[in-house]
Amino acid sequence: YRITGSGTNMWAKEDQFQYVWQEITGNFTVRATMEFLGKGEEHRKAGIMVRQSLDTDSAYGDFVIHGNGMPGLQWRSNKGENTNTFDLPFDGPGKYQLQLVRSGVGITVSMAKNGAELKQVARTEVTFQKGPVLVGLAVCAHNAANLETAVFSDVSVEPTVPPGSH
Repeated sequence: YRITGSGTNMWAKEDQFQYVWQEITGNFTVRATMEFLGKGEEHRKAGIMVRQSLDTDSAYGDFVIHGNGMPGLQWRSNKGENTNTFDLPFDGPGKYQLQLVRSGVGITVSMAKNGAELKQVARTEVTFQKGPVLVGLAVCAHNAANLETAVFSDVSVEPTVPPGSH
């Protein structure tokens, strides 16, 4: 998937970005390999996102890579709240394998860079309302006057069963 997006940010109390998504209920694992095309804004973002709705201030969780290569787990626990973030150490841009696992309220993210082994790196909790959520791929330019493009490959969305519930 080649996704081009604009928007000022996925942050604070309002998100602006391009989103390719599907509805899903329950627990799931999403995987994708992602790389930005070209040189662009240092804080552009692309990655995997799960949202309650398409509202700009929706509860959400995502695992994104910034244009400078910084991975970040971001989440808004409740509609209208500010975004929280956990940024990870980085050494520059590259090609990232990303994984986001939803299990109940837990969101666990794993990553690998440039073909390395996938490793769990962070976890948070977001309590979504009962019913389906939107899960997919997101791209934000961080500058509404720009367009930024990311290429996603090896994308998969698989329902999962929590341990002890089969």
